[in-house]
Amino acid sequence: MRHPLADWRARHGLSQDRFAVIAKSTGPTICRVETGATVARVGTLRQLAAATRQHDPADCVSYEALAAWAELASEQAERKEKRKRGKENE
Repeated sequence: MRHPLADWRARHGLSQDRFAVIAKSTGPTICRVETGATVARVGTLRQLAAATRQHDPADCVSYEALAAWAELASEQAERKEKRKRGKENE
């Protein structure tokens, strides 16, 4: 399952770097958000959602969708870390 922002960017033909310019962010930040490498702050998620809405109001990604994805990514990272710690303790 792809990140909703990655799907949105693909529909609009935008690279991470190009979307970063639109969102007043950076390419690495967009990459970390989309891959779940970091849990984005609420302000960042709101900024990204607003940028999609500004670019195309009829086809945008909501803050709620981004927040739900961030929550799932955070839960997956926690489970992965628990498994890793369990293996280290064996």
